[in-house]
Amino acid sequence: MVKLVRQVIYSTALEDDQRQAVEAGLAKRYGLVDLSPRVVDSAQSHQPSQATSSHLIDAFIDQKLAENGLNAAPTATRATLIRRAYFDLLGLPPTPEQVDKFVNDTSPFAWEALLTELLSSPQYGERWGRHWLDVARYADTAGFETEEFPRNAWRYRDWVIKAFNDDKPYDRFVQEQIAADELWPANMEGRGAYAVPEEQVAHMEAQFGTASPSQRSHCSTAG
Repeated sequence: MVKLVRQVIYSTALEDDQRQAVEAGLAKRYGLVDLSPRVVDSAQSHQPSQATSSHLIDAFIDQKLAENGLNAAPTATRATLIRRAYFDLLGLPPTPEQVDKFVNDTSPFAWEALLTELLSSPQYGERWGRHWLDVARYADTAGFETEEFPRNAWRYRDWVIKAFNDDKPYDRFVQEQIAADELWPANMEGRGAYAVPEEQVAHMEAQFGTASPSQRSHCSTAG
């Protein structure tokens, strides 16, 4: 998984000079020797041994394993690799046909191609968007007395899924949820995504106290 993070996020997020600066800083901080990356079969290089570490993060892990008298886990088979990737990124196992295709793919870029395919899948946003929805306490139903009211809650759910699939920058992702209508009033993408039905506003007022007209308006039109 260290290699997955590096290949999918780390190496694509930084330019070469930026990456080298980060690696130099890590090497200085942890007393590691800078290691030049080597071209290897990416499907087999995700779990390096102490003798063949090709990246600073791997070297750091190997060093700590050695200091504690531990051995690295055996290199995973290609069948295991594809199952890990599917469960991690999509939450579902690959089909037998997909496993056979990857296992028999002799390209040195098979691993990168697999990850690109999974990250481009609509199911990626469904899998990883749910973690944010859990943080936001999202639910399709409110339960108990307000069971019938969140009829449009799915709009927010779908917006979060789309944000993950579109690789929306995190700062923009948060800003749109806090004050999208103020920051981008002409952007129609999220229009109505957070609207609260008037009937639910009335019940909330009864439950938590009377709201002023301005508060009522804000609750019903917040975006």
